[in-house]
Amino acid sequence: MKWLWLGATSFAVLLIGCRPNYPNCNADADCPGHARGGEFCVANKCQQCRPDVNDCGVGRQCNAGLCVPIPGYCTQNSACPTGLCERNRCVSCVEDKSCPGGTRCTAGQCVADSRKPCKTHDECAETEDCVQGRCNLKHGWVTMVMWEAQAAMLPVPAAAPWSPSILATTNSI
Repeated sequence: MKWLWLGATSFAVLLIGCRPNYPNCNADADCPGHARGGEFCVANKCQQCRPDVNDCGVGRQCNAGLCVPIPGYCTQNSACPTGLCERNRCVSCVEDKSCPGGTRCTAGQCVADSRKPCKTHDECAETEDCVQGRCNLKHGWVTMVMWEAQAAMLPVPAAAPWSPSILATTNSI
């Protein structure tokens, strides 16, 4: 009986003593901070956060296993140097008029304006209008171009009144 107890105790000590050395791990439970939700076992290493899981909380992101502040994160305009917070990011502009001359607002940043300068619509391409001194795509033109591209991929029914075979017979009359 004494040997059985000694054997079981030795096995238990051996089993407990086989945990990996920190920060190495085999499971979340091997990480000391896991019980309070502060560490996770990722690729056999204890880390503050897991990729593709929001373990870090508001305004922070997981970067190489560490929770770090999101650059330019904001919740209100007063948190930004420019005074502009859009979709939780500090931006330098929200519209062209807030940018200096020769630049325009694109994705929250003032960038060089590559649109052609104009004074009248005649100076712009057929698909553009002259708006505030620059050639801009006409309203709806992008939608129409996309619709035409999609329509070009659709099969034309043989009996459609506008199909080439019907048009050919109609024009020959």
